[in-house]
Amino acid sequence: MTDSAPLDVDLALLGGGGAASLLLAALDRHGVRDLRIAIVDPVRRRGQDRTWAFWGHPDSDLDPLLSASWQQVEVATAARRRVLDLTPLRYAMLRSGPVYDRAADAERRLHATRIVAPAETVRDDGDRVLVGTGDGRGVRAGWVLDSRPRPPARAGRTTWLQHFRGWWLEADRPVFDPTRAVLMDFRTPQPPRGVSFGYVLPVSDRYALVEYTEFSPDLLTDAGYDAALAGYRDLLGLDPTGLRVREVENGVIPMTDAPFPARPTPRVVRRGTAAG
Repeated sequence: MTDSAPLDVDLALLGGGGAASLLLAALDRHGVRDLRIAIVDPVRRRGQDRTWAFWGHPDSDLDPLLSASWQQVEVATAARRRVLDLTPLRYAMLRSGPVYDRAADAERRLHATRIVAPAETVRDDGDRVLVGTGDGRGVRAGWVLDSRPRPPARAGRTTWLQHFRGWWLEADRPVFDPTRAVLMDFRTPQPPRGVSFGYVLPVSDRYALVEYTEFSPDLLTDAGYDAALAGYRDLLGLDPTGLRVREVENGVIPMTDAPFPARPTPRVVRRGTAAG
């Protein structure tokens, strides 16, 4: 850090992705105005870079941000297909663009300070937490919520990956059923180790996220993901000449029994994937 005094705040958010964005929106929604907040992230996140899907009850605080939700989901195998009614729950889709926009509005109303730099060191002395930042400015906070990806405390017995690629497909005619999500379609070719399945999350009868997912030890190549998606598209009976790929999404999520400490020190709390 530089010789100048670090920024003094009550709360520092390390990482500005989904977990931090939803927290900022919640603080704003509950009318918090007397908390000094800093967000530390080397990237100012905007637009559509990921999609979250989750189970929940209707009429939640997130409803205005949702792209779609479904009361019915379909699960398929080579032997049978089954449609499940989720009532009283529903499966919902939340895209990053509305979340980041809502967080930016909240950030302004909360008068939060954003530091566009990585958090490099975190030292908890029991009374305050000193965060060293890549721009040399530094932050001293009463509490830290840390959502940066972190390695586990020790290796687990199992270390696999949930990895996927999705195509946002726009069709030139109605081909999707927007009342129903295909949650797991196990008719995809299965890998030598692990399991694979397809997803179809339609937001209209002409627009849907079609995804190929594996739970396995190793990632595929780009060509491997595209070949698997093309195969799943054909399995769904979709004519590629009537489709356009509007967006591509990729993701890798650790699937492990390794421990991730949710509270590594008294004043540092981890959130999101970092908390396990």
